[in-house]
Amino acid sequence: MKMHTTEKTEWMMKADIVERFNIDKYWWAYTVVLETLNNDNKNFYKSDSIHVSDQTDILTGYGNVEITSPNGYLSTDKIIWNRRSDMVYAPNDIYLKRDNNEIWGRDLHTNMNLDFIDLKQVKGRGSLDYVENTD
Repeated sequence: MKMHTTEKTEWMMKADIVERFNIDKYWWAYTVVLETLNNDNKNFYKSDSIHVSDQTDILTGYGNVEITSPNGYLSTDKIIWNRRSDMVYAPNDIYLKRDNNEIWGRDLHTNMNLDFIDLKQVKGRGSLDYVENTD
């Protein structure tokens, strides 16, 4: 099944079971894997289940949620992804790995590419490269 989310990105979905409720305009899928078809920016998503509203274009992922992008790896138990704006919200505990840095926290706001991270109750380990500003 192909899922179109924006003008730029298409996703291919694989799931064990898909249940569609046409009257209420939503669907559920179980044991889900999503992969971008955009070769310039490969992202992967997987979770135990997803609920998708056709009216709002919001995907809610439940259980063992993982997002892998060129910018890192995210793991949590629930995400809410507004596919129109590409904004992702993870209300519970998260784990994020970028390069050799690991971050734990809650209440994450980001996008599917993990381009930016807004996070509360942050703990982490790793190293930062210091670049001196010569201006």
